[in-house]
Amino acid sequence: MKRNEIMTTKPEPQPTNNEKLLVVSIGKHTRLGDVLEFALLNAAFETLDAEAFLRGSHPNRRILFAVSADASGENAQLRALTAKLCTIALEDCACAAIADGATGGDAHLDLIRLLRAANDAGATVLAKPLLESGRELRQFAVGKETPFVKYQLLARELVARLTAQESSAKANPRVRF
Repeated sequence: MKRNEIMTTKPEPQPTNNEKLLVVSIGKHTRLGDVLEFALLNAAFETLDAEAFLRGSHPNRRILFAVSADASGENAQLRALTAKLCTIALEDCACAAIADGATGGDAHLDLIRLLRAANDAGATVLAKPLLESGRELRQFAVGKETPFVKYQLLARELVARLTAQESSAKANPRVRF
């Protein structure tokens, strides 16, 4: 290269909003924030809280519901989102959920209700759409990795499956749990 030549590179195209993963944040994240940071490391994403999500329009999006349950295993914001989810159209969307927090309570059932409500609103729900973790991480204590690292790897795998999900509507988009 000559001394006066300027090296020019084409900037990489920025993903549009419809190409970005939409993370809907529900609850106060502590450990889940660390897990999401690892899982979303190479993904283009944007984050909305539940209220902002309900105010917007989200056609043809990949949606990850990230839920932190409180100490009793409950989350009032999650129930409110589920109740209002029927007010927006989620046609040609795909969704999954990751939950972290105390075991017990109705968090598991509330997450299934959320995914069913998203499906009723027109979204496709991934096969095995739900990654849950309790306080102890015992279910991840398999293999060489620590339970926390295994949790992070499973979260990354869920994000990869969600971002790779086809966007075309299926003839029968319903899913059975």
